Amino acid sequence: MNVSDSELMLGKLTASGYDAVDGPEGADVI
Repeated sequence: MNVSDSELMLGKLTASGYDAVDGPEGADVI
């Protein structure tokens, strides 16, 4: 994945109710 792909996925996940976290401990999806 490149930066553009990562930003696209972040947008899709955020729209689905997911939030970015600082570490894997708080993650639902890795």
